[in-house]
Amino acid sequence: MRRLLLALTLLAVTTTPASAADRCQRHAGEQLLARSAQATVLANTVRSTARQTVTGCSRRTGRRRTIVVLDRYADQPTALVGLRLAGTRVAYVMRFTDPYAFPPQILVVDDALHGGRRHDMGMEATWWTVDPAGGVAWTAGNGLMAWRPGLGRRKIDGRARLDQITLRDGILRWRRNGAPRLVDLSAVRPSACFWSDYGTLDIDFDRQAWPHTACLRATGRTTYLPQAEWAQVLDVEGQHVVFGWIQKVHQGAYLLNASTGWITTLTEQYEPNDAVVDAHGSVAWLHGEELWVRDALGTRSMPASGVGGLLRDDALVTREAGDLAVTLNP
Repeated sequence: MRRLLLALTLLAVTTTPASAADRCQRHAGEQLLARSAQATVLANTVRSTARQTVTGCSRRTGRRRTIVVLDRYADQPTALVGLRLAGTRVAYVMRFTDPYAFPPQILVVDDALHGGRRHDMGMEATWWTVDPAGGVAWTAGNGLMAWRPGLGRRKIDGRARLDQITLRDGILRWRRNGAPRLVDLSAVRPSACFWSDYGTLDIDFDRQAWPHTACLRATGRTTYLPQAEWAQVLDVEGQHVVFGWIQKVHQGAYLLNASTGWITTLTEQYEPNDAVVDAHGSVAWLHGEELWVRDALGTRSMPASGVGGLLRDDALVTREAGDLAVTLNP
């Protein structure tokens, strides 16, 4: 009899509707954005003030927290592009009202119920997901990015067809050109560099320093890039980095080997339209109607048929659209 009573009690607990314990009730004008077992996220847009308030609510206690207050154009229905919720952690993309803002919208990570956990990624996102531990993964352009507390923003993959992306318990899974890939973000070793907020799993970049710097995470070896008014990373693979630069009326591109600090000039007459580098440090870049290649066979050019940016699959370089295909010789 005691076993029967225990079984009936357990059955009653497990079959109780989740809504019975949900203390989050929508106020007038609120719209439900997301719900998890722990939290509900709601939005309220007041047209007279052109403001939108996003609120998190504990389903257990009913306690509320304002996540963010967004300003929007009066004729815009929302300043929130989208929001994801996992446990109590949220990741959302917000659009700026300033037409000159760059980027025009950014990804933000926060917590629906607890303060002090907001982190602005400062980057756009076309797709994103979040896990209950607060990690987030997103795609921007042709790249896969990830962020986790203590790890910072990392470019995980790119220059390929990336799909079937999932993030759960710190483990990021995806397919690269159909082949499965996996990274345990929670197991990435700490960086030996002084700063480690942005970069790849191999290299940290300090974009606030002058001149720009790159640091190999495994050893802490730091390379100061040549002085430039403006520089951007065009592609990274392992310890190799291609970056374009502008200095007054001059512009060009360099190849950096972060493990040795060796910098090679690719061009000083122009900045490439696009560039890719492989694990051996072989490079291909676009300039006008030409594709330039620098590998073990030397430097050479060929017609750049097709349109769009460059893609790479190991040593094979192609273009987003067209029949261009070149195999780099390591």
